[in-house]
Amino acid sequence: MGTRSQLCGNEAMEGSHNFFVRLLTKDGWLDDSNIDMDLHLLRERHNKFGKWEGSDWMILDTTFQKCAALDYTQMKSFMGKDERQHNNGLVGMVKGEGHKLAKSWSSVNQVFLPFNLQRQKHWILLVIDLKECEIRAYDSKVDLYRTQAIQRAVQPVGKILPRLLHEAGYIGDGLLRKREWPVIRILDAPQHVGGGDCGMYILKYCEFLTSNVDLANISHHAMPLYRLKLAVQLLQGYWNL
Repeated sequence: MGTRSQLCGNEAMEGSHNFFVRLLTKDGWLDDSNIDMDLHLLRERHNKFGKWEGSDWMILDTTFQKCAALDYTQMKSFMGKDERQHNNGLVGMVKGEGHKLAKSWSSVNQVFLPFNLQRQKHWILLVIDLKECEIRAYDSKVDLYRTQAIQRAVQPVGKILPRLLHEAGYIGDGLLRKREWPVIRILDAPQHVGGGDCGMYILKYCEFLTSNVDLANISHHAMPLYRLKLAVQLLQGYWNL
């Protein structure tokens, strides 16, 4: 086990030697802790520069997918009965409970969340559009999976959303779709070439989309620099430089 240090200020998130090895390895695959740490840093950075409060979007971490998978399994065992209650963790996320920068979904139009296609350990970015009642999937390796496979993998999220939002007391601008939300695959997002850069790509997708920057500016050749910059920012968060 590597030496552990707490990163990013008061959130008491932990990093280790292996954490930074994964992060700084060229084409290295990122795990849940790497993804969650960077998304935490992105939320903090948006907040620092006044872009978090009042924005029409929010960012979740990998916990949502884990809770959604469990909730979907329970939903199937209940055969869709209306009296079934959803996972408390999921309901809390929709209500804006949790970390200090959590937001109620009633206050935003878009929810960004990382999603792992576990068979290939492949990361994609999901954008839940609460106005259009659809889920958009941004994928940095579109030739790895067929669109139908992506849709099947994301299906648990699309199926639980209608009743989850209802149970959480969600109030939005438009009428919510009462049945499963469709998954729309985005095919023109910048692509990575070989290796395990999918995690870095979804982090950059999320950063650019929430900053109104064209995704075309993401460069495969700059990925090593992105990794180094992220490692430095995480350490700066720890040392409060």
